[in-house]
Amino acid sequence: MSERQRGLGRGLSALLGEAALDSPEAPAGAAPAEEEPAEAAPAEDVELVMSQTGCDAATARKALQESGGQPAEAILKIMTS
Repeated sequence: MSERQRGLGRGLSALLGEAALDSPEAPAGAAPAEEEPAEAAPAEDVELVMSQTGCDAATARKALQESGGQPAEAILKIMTS
């Protein structure tokens, strides 16, 4: 886990409570992260959203795009929809 992900995780903990960090990893057999175009969300952000919500990569990318590239907001968006 990168330093950025650890920092985002701490921020999520403050927003969502400690239970948010205990969510399961992406399901076994999930497709590996794909390489993305330069204008797309960074792969580490997509992976972070996927790991915290259990969603697929397309859903994570869409939520990141709709939240202006903010992983914490994307996670909240997915978890509250």
